[in-house]
Amino acid sequence: MKKVFIVLITVMSFFFAIHSIKADTTVILLMEGDTRYDLSIQAAKKINNEREKNHLNPLILDQDLTQIAALRAKEIAIHYDHVTPTGEEVASYYHIDNELIAHVYDNVVQVFDEWMDKNSSTLLNSNYQSIGIGCFSVEGYDYQTYWVAVFRTSPSEEEFLSSSSINEEVEVPVNSKYIHSIGVDYLSSTDPLLIGETYFSHMLWIENDTLSGVHTYLRNTSAIWTSSNPSVASIDSEYGAITGLSGGSSYVQAKIGNVLSPLYE
Repeated sequence: MKKVFIVLITVMSFFFAIHSIKADTTVILLMEGDTRYDLSIQAAKKINNEREKNHLNPLILDQDLTQIAALRAKEIAIHYDHVTPTGEEVASYYHIDNELIAHVYDNVVQVFDEWMDKNSSTLLNSNYQSIGIGCFSVEGYDYQTYWVAVFRTSPSEEEFLSSSSINEEVEVPVNSKYIHSIGVDYLSSTDPLLIGETYFSHMLWIENDTLSGVHTYLRNTSAIWTSSNPSVASIDSEYGAITGLSGGSSYVQAKIGNVLSPLYE
């Protein structure tokens, strides 16, 4: 009888221990999600309704500011702070006068209530004339949603009018000093990988630098993947696809910048 060999690769969720890395290394992280310009317009209307109640001028949803806010919503998915993932102070880098950020809320009422509760003096500042609002939901097991509002005292040069929702893959430059924990979630059972079978059901994530326990899922191309025993199981270095080649055991490892995971079976 012909023997059927299998490659024993345990399928599980695991966390990667991170080694020390150089603070000045910049890496490019890739993620996919939805930019919700439709919610940007709804949020601006909600804010202006509140300003009208307080006898304040309406804020114009500005084209330039909304693009900045949309970009910032992607950046805070990696580094939730008023500093960019490359270490720049947001106000001076993007030439804005103020910024509000929020996480998790996936509807306008929730984020408005959050900002009014904590930052009403910003939303109701009579000096501001223009606003940009960004909303980005990162694809993954659970859609983590990030919001940003940015303000200027100068008048808007061009009003933002689009009400679309765009699914896109985005690149975010990140200083590696902000990368503290990465991991991989597997999507199937612990069945061994058969010879000739290719396994691609795993998702790479990074823990948000300042939101403990919050994961942002990345495209597998954000990492370099290696196999400890390429004769048993090969792994595509760019996409992380594992292919069984012969009987035995192998371990996989991912690397982002100078960050290496331990080997896991």
